[in-house]
Amino acid sequence: MPTAPRARNDRVDRTHAVEYECEAVIFDLFGTLVVAPNDAERDSAVREFAATMEVDTAIVNSVLSSSWRARHDGQLQSVGEVAAYLVSRCGAAGARAKDVETTLRRLAFARLRADRSVYVALDTLRRSGIRLALLSDASPDIAECWGRTPLASYFPTTVFSCEECAIKPDPRLFTRVLEQLGVPTHNSVYCGTGAATS
Repeated sequence: MPTAPRARNDRVDRTHAVEYECEAVIFDLFGTLVVAPNDAERDSAVREFAATMEVDTAIVNSVLSSSWRARHDGQLQSVGEVAAYLVSRCGAAGARAKDVETTLRRLAFARLRADRSVYVALDTLRRSGIRLALLSDASPDIAECWGRTPLASYFPTTVFSCEECAIKPDPRLFTRVLEQLGVPTHNSVYCGTGAATS
């Protein structure tokens, strides 16, 4: 008799485990797979853009801060559009746009470097049969450079805010990534910092 309750509980636990078995992990990008830029790196980028556009760093810093949404929510659909937008808002010469494009791409690619431990974790998950997806607020320069990074090969499913015209925590982004995965919500795990604008 003492074993009967345990048997019933075991059956419940097994049923629960099967029903809610993790099939996919959806990763955020910055602060999760790659390090989010710190203040020193942001300041360095501001100085570089300021030198490229030949404008004051304070202007660039203000424009970059105020343009975050426009650069991430799909208002600007290409690196060229982002560059033209920044040049215009900073009051720089239009001829500087191409140089700003080059700077955007170079900085974006540099930001997409992951630590070796990340690849070890991703390899482990992939070998176990877990499907991997990426969901991130990202500007067009990040989305464009992503495919040239070693990380990209781990994520057949990617959803970027600039391509979906929505930023986290908009539920449309999560619906979109789950549709692409073909996995029910309760069988997936989201791994991120919890910041809506990561």
